[in-house]
Amino acid sequence: MKFNLKANKIDAIFIPIIMISALLLSFCLYYIPKDEGKYVSIYIQTKLEYYLDLNKNQTLILIKGDYDKEKNQFPSLKGDMTIEIKDKKVRVEKEESPLHICSKQGWISLPNMPITCAPNAVIIVIESSQSKDINIIV
Repeated sequence: MKFNLKANKIDAIFIPIIMISALLLSFCLYYIPKDEGKYVSIYIQTKLEYYLDLNKNQTLILIKGDYDKEKNQFPSLKGDMTIEIKDKKVRVEKEESPLHICSKQGWISLPNMPITCAPNAVIIVIESSQSKDINIIV
C-alpha cells in the first residue's frame, strides 16, 4: 500500500488555520485571569453547615454527637474531624474513617474542587466569588 505524501491545496489552507487556532486558544487559556477562591463551604449530609473565610487561618473541629451546631456536634460523623484552613488552602487534618481517605486527599486551593469524606457524610468545597450555588446529588 502506498501513501500519497504530497501536499494539496486543502492542506495548505487547513494546516495554518489549525496552527493559528491552537495558538489563540493557548494564549487565551494562559492569559485569562484565574478566579481565586474566597470561601470554604462545609456540607454535612448535603446541608450547608459552615461558610468560612478562606483568607483567615483557622481550625474547625467537628464532634460526633447529637445534632447541635453551636457545639459543632453531628450524628453522621464516625468520630471527631479536624478541618484546617491555612494560607488560602483547606484540608482535613484528622478524621475517623476506615481508610482515612478524607485526610489523605491533602490540601486543596482551587475553587470547586471538593474534599469528599463519604464515611462522615462531609463535603468541603472552596467557592469563588463567582460561584453562587453548588448542587449536590446524593
